[in-house]
Amino acid sequence: MKDHPLKDGNKRSAAALFVTFLARNGLLLNADGQPKFTNNALAALTLLVAMSDSKEKDLMVALITKMLDGRFQPVSATSSASLSTGVL
Repeated sequence: MKDHPLKDGNKRSAAALFVTFLARNGLLLNADGQPKFTNNALAALTLLVAMSDSKEKDLMVALITKMLDGRFQPVSATSSASLSTGVL
């Protein structure tokens, strides 16, 4: 998604390539056979990387690596609502 030769970026192609890479390398599914990323998470991750500053490359790589290793736990809808109201 970054430093690409395509004029308009083509985030959909980058996301499809990312999913294909994960599938071919046995990294797409978790131990239960479910995808590690929901469609919404993939869209958010794609936009996050595309909009990030090139100086943040190491941070983006670390984030994706942690997500793939299962060391990053996304905030659930319940937790997200609690955070926005200040109630935990």
